[in-house]
Amino acid sequence: MKFLTSWFTLLLLSLLLIPAVFAESPSIQLFMNGKQLVPEVSPRIVNGNTIVPVRIIAESLGSKVSWDAKQRKVSVDQGQTSIQLFIDKTSAVVNGKTHQLEAPPVIIGGNTMLPLRFVVEQLNTKVTWDELTRSVFMYKQEDSGAKPVEAGQPDVNAGGVASKPGSPNSGQPPAAKDDPKPNGGGSGSQQELPASGGAGKEQSAVLPVPDGQPVKAGELPVGAGNAATLPNAVYAIALNNDELVVHTSSESVLNPKIFRLSNPDRLVIDVPGVELDTALTAVMNGQSEGILALANDKVSKIRYSLFSKEDSIVRIVVDLAKKVPFSYTPSDKPGQFSIQFSERRSKFLVYVDPGHGDGDPGTSSKATGRQEKTFVLAVGKKVAALLEKEPNIQVAMTRSDDTFVKLQDRVAMANNADADLFVSIHANSGSKESIGGTETFYNTEQSLPFAKIMHQELLNATGFPDRKVKFGDLHVVRETTMPSVLLEIGFMSNKTEEELMFQDAFQNQVAAAIVRGIKKQLHLE
Repeated sequence: MKFLTSWFTLLLLSLLLIPAVFAESPSIQLFMNGKQLVPEVSPRIVNGNTIVPVRIIAESLGSKVSWDAKQRKVSVDQGQTSIQLFIDKTSAVVNGKTHQLEAPPVIIGGNTMLPLRFVVEQLNTKVTWDELTRSVFMYKQEDSGAKPVEAGQPDVNAGGVASKPGSPNSGQPPAAKDDPKPNGGGSGSQQELPASGGAGKEQSAVLPVPDGQPVKAGELPVGAGNAATLPNAVYAIALNNDELVVHTSSESVLNPKIFRLSNPDRLVIDVPGVELDTALTAVMNGQSEGILALANDKVSKIRYSLFSKEDSIVRIVVDLAKKVPFSYTPSDKPGQFSIQFSERRSKFLVYVDPGHGDGDPGTSSKATGRQEKTFVLAVGKKVAALLEKEPNIQVAMTRSDDTFVKLQDRVAMANNADADLFVSIHANSGSKESIGGTETFYNTEQSLPFAKIMHQELLNATGFPDRKVKFGDLHVVRETTMPSVLLEIGFMSNKTEEELMFQDAFQNQVAAAIVRGIKKQLHLE
């Protein structure tokens, strides 16, 4: 009896421990051109391959997906490419040619899960796995030629032209080589650098220098000259209260790419054009990453690795103790920059983005010559004025006068401020005067509910025809990290709609509708 009791006790303990073991592995993150995707079912790893819900592939790439229940076949079609995959089978057909899969498609909880890499690579999309952040980065290859604008559809430039992955302030990481781990290899175990300093003081890793004299990161010992031993190398990372400072031996102005990851919360900083200095590499002891034991109430620890040796990219990952806003500050000194962390604000931050401006007028009315930039700025300022009266909302505008702001800068403003919502205001144009209506664009799943709320409010306010809520590969909704929408209020090319759009009463009505949508999304109404 004692034996049976002990056996059942051990069995019960093992069952209780299983969830804890699995909970230790952070969830897999998906990114398309730097924008985080939020699938309805978490991605899984099967035989070393990431499988994801078919819906996330269709929405992120704009593919057509169909299901044949009799053959248990999933078809993914885009342009000239046709892919057929079969549930629980390791063979797939692409444009009539058979391919072998390492992981078969499966159905989990009623959701069809497809092998991500195989499918998206057939659709001209590059895939990179980052072990350090357990993230899949996908980069959709753009056609070099200009795409025609369909009649009745907004000009892509009206909503934003996609920037190249890895361009400055693009809000996304640079394209890395197709390597499952950052360069540096190793088993993945981590080495830790001790921290010095305490509360209210600069904390930094103690790094060795050639003469044997220790030096804190960011400090120079007497007579040591430069703490770095290599040119164009990261040699120090310091945490001074709420400021993270990165020091390199580069003599050029650095353009780090900074983006957030969640579950758990962390900040990823990719520094291009540099390598790791000898001291930092030595501490890694041949492993894939190093750890700096720098911490405070906002930062739990800091990790680093040589993310891409061929492209010379150092990746720094700041594990956050809690989600906090941050801002990037370039330094007056070449080769140095800093990140400031601040306390979570007490109000919701909403960014209002009137499109175009200055030399970019947007579309215009052929009948009156009035321009889109004038209309959207007027509505945007009315929205901001109404939001300023809300006690629980803080409002910011990407432009408040007739100035031009780059698409990347509009996105960077909202992302760096950790805004809660982003609303881009535009007007449409069609090839015929009879084309009209209101439409709302979104890009990520987290933005879809917001888009539906906003669209209904706008329809009620404008009375224009319903052109529906649509997925759009537009820069300002694709690259922002918060729920975001691009609103096409009406058509400048439609005489009736354009006349209304420049009436003060109509603009007030539209502005009030936008504010109602914002408050509903934030559960303030």
